[in-house]
Amino acid sequence: MADSLAKIITFDSEFGFDIERIDAQDRSDRRKSQAKRKNALTEIATSLEHSLHAELFRHQNKIANITSREKVQSERQAIQQSVREKHQSLMQRVKLGSRGRNPPEEKINVG
Repeated sequence: MADSLAKIITFDSEFGFDIERIDAQDRSDRRKSQAKRKNALTEIATSLEHSLHAELFRHQNKIANITSREKVQSERQAIQQSVREKHQSLMQRVKLGSRGRNPPEEKINVG
């Protein structure tokens, strides 16, 4: 009987040691898994941040190009308006002469 009890105690202590070793291995594996997950998430976050910065840069360039085009278009319209006014002024001078609103005695046909 004492021999059987000694075997049970020995078996129980070996089993307890094995369970503690397995628990320690599980904790170690869990820590490794969590560290791996954390590193993967950090890498993904960094990649997303770089992608977002690149996309933001592209959109800012598009906005700058649109603003520049609008400014050029506005300047072009102002120049065209000025040219039209000068053209009309010259046409009036041709039609009416250099004396302004007093029409010349002889009219010049302008096509």
